[in-house]
Amino acid sequence: MRDKLKNEKVIILLALAFSLILALYNVYDYSDKTESDAYSSSQAENYEVELVNINEADVNKLCTLPGVGEKTAEGIVSYREENGGFKTIEEIKEVKGIGNQDFENLRPLISVK
Repeated sequence: MRDKLKNEKVIILLALAFSLILALYNVYDYSDKTESDAYSSSQAENYEVELVNINEADVNKLCTLPGVGEKTAEGIVSYREENGGFKTIEEIKEVKGIGNQDFENLRPLISVK
């Protein structure tokens, strides 16, 4: 009986360890992308992609972009209103929460037209 309980604990610990390893692998896999791993224009051309106009999109539409949550979307709208719109897509990096890697992921998906 004691051995059975001990075996069950070992199985549970192994399952937890395996789950942790998978979770860490997924975090590493998505957060450590290099520029060449990011969405590229050629990848976007393989699919029918509707560009999101960051000068016109509302918060809900902006939230459909990868890595853009509600706060970042609100920041995009605020920046746009305060500065009279975006003149280039690169200007989106001025919005708090959007760094270089985020921009590289967004580049093939956004426009200012």
